[in-house]
Amino acid sequence: MDKRILEIAERIHKLNVWEKAAKNQFAIELKGEAAPYFVIADPVYEHPMLRAHILFLEGWQGFQTYSLWRQDKSYGFITTPMELLGIEVLWLKKGGLMVMRNRPGCQPIINDPVYVKKTEKLLWQVYGLFLRLEENENLSMKYVNDGSMLAMREVTAKRFEEVALKVLPIIPHKESVSYPVAMAKKAKDLGVKDGETWVVSFGPNIDCVTRDELHRFAYQLTIDRKEDKVNLLTASCSVNPPTITLRDLYESYPPRVLRAIIELGYMPGEIEVHNKRDFRLLRSLTLELPFKLHLITPPTGKNPATE
Repeated sequence: MDKRILEIAERIHKLNVWEKAAKNQFAIELKGEAAPYFVIADPVYEHPMLRAHILFLEGWQGFQTYSLWRQDKSYGFITTPMELLGIEVLWLKKGGLMVMRNRPGCQPIINDPVYVKKTEKLLWQVYGLFLRLEENENLSMKYVNDGSMLAMREVTAKRFEEVALKVLPIIPHKESVSYPVAMAKKAKDLGVKDGETWVVSFGPNIDCVTRDELHRFAYQLTIDRKEDKVNLLTASCSVNPPTITLRDLYESYPPRVLRAIIELGYMPGEIEVHNKRDFRLLRSLTLELPFKLHLITPPTGKNPATE
């Protein structure tokens, strides 16, 4: 990796304003790019491999999704910021830096020269903003009364200027779940095993990726019988941008469960899920089918979206 990005990254880390930075959010606009990058800084104290990291989220929708997801891990269709379009910079405890190009539903691209060069430009602006945090720890609130946030806009190749970036209204999260009436009727006509419970989940398996150039994650539907812990079904699907998105995968989740019921030839008396997103998406099936749906809350301190 180019020593220039390593030098600016080390300068940023030595400022030691991570806690102040974590309370602020800025934007950086690069010339020729349609969407701003939103800067999310985070100190990492207990991670075995990382000292700190910064997210550069690309576009308003990603920034808004991340902000709401931080408050409610079942929000939207992500289980990790890695599923949002942007760049992630990791300061490694062993020294050095990692630059990841994050893409929804796909394995990040690591230390790609194009994104490393772009990240260097972004980090220089972060360095300037972090220097100002030493004197004003609420720097990002400068334009809040005008409904704007502080942004650095690239004017020329060597010059940025501070601007007030108007905050856009939140784009409402919507989900649309549908399935053929005939399929629901066929499942309803099957027998019900009242004493049986299925544990159902859907989400990314980051250890399983496609072998094509996109390296797409496998999003797995898993159905286990709770009583004897036997796996009844595991099926995978992946994004195929731009035609199949994360939204498409998650909205296909209930029909996939319905199809699994038909393939297995019966439905259980109860289905158990372990996060609110699964519960929310599968709830529509209970309007058509006689099984009971239960949300099992994990122990305090664990993240049900990623466990």
